[in-house]
Amino acid sequence: MHRKYASSDYSVMLAMTWSLGEYVMGGKRGKATGVNKFWWVAFLDVYGFSNIVVDLSRKVGRSTATAYQPLEDMHQKLKEAVDEGRRRLSATYEGIATLAVSDCTFLVAPIVTTDTAAAVMSMLAAINSTRVVLTAFTTYGFIMRGGVACGPGVFFDKATGTLLGAPVLRAVAYEKVLPPPLVWLPERELRSVDEQVSSPASPVSRTLFHDDPTIAETRDGGLLATRVILPGEDDTFRERIEEQYWEHVVSGVDTVARAYRDALSILDRLNVGKPREKAE
Repeated sequence: MHRKYASSDYSVMLAMTWSLGEYVMGGKRGKATGVNKFWWVAFLDVYGFSNIVVDLSRKVGRSTATAYQPLEDMHQKLKEAVDEGRRRLSATYEGIATLAVSDCTFLVAPIVTTDTAAAVMSMLAAINSTRVVLTAFTTYGFIMRGGVACGPGVFFDKATGTLLGAPVLRAVAYEKVLPPPLVWLPERELRSVDEQVSSPASPVSRTLFHDDPTIAETRDGGLLATRVILPGEDDTFRERIEEQYWEHVVSGVDTVARAYRDALSILDRLNVGKPREKAE
């Protein structure tokens, strides 16, 4: 199995995450303001959700007691996925905040840049907290596409739901510009972390990742060097991607089928999951 990150033993990092979050966030859980100046912002969006809602809306009957039941059921399913992600996150990570709006989730995590070790530890916490949320949504049958950006000047208040900053804009842009339903962490964002580290013993990206970045094609035909962040259950996620690919390539939307095909190609390059066996 492809090892996505340089360390598979997170026990020390997990044990330290609470104190890390309290330190950089001034003890104010869920409010990303204070002493930390550098942030991880992940924007995660349920892939194809608008089409799902439109299809369910078309099936609504006229003024019956159960007319809107399919939409209500979908809302309940989405709510449970959001709640499950937060539950799993709170069980392991403190000081990392989420903001959910409809089918979109923002995840904001502090990055400590005092030295390479601190940067790597906080980046591991951010990467794995993002994977926790992705895994929760996958459990409920949702596939998410998203982008991640790192940088200063992020202001987030969970009480009011306000979130702003240049990294927020870049994270949303990455989700839009790369079609395959995966979560993207561009190499340029990792390098921005390296530039902030006070005592760089080695590049953070090379400490976190063994292999070279994936080269992904953007929507306008450009190329972008990027890392891919996946849910924790590789085989289950791949099976879901394959199911959606075959559904759309046979009787769905052709551009969506292409996006799923491209996602499968990237998973193949990363050696993620087991390809479906071909029928004899």
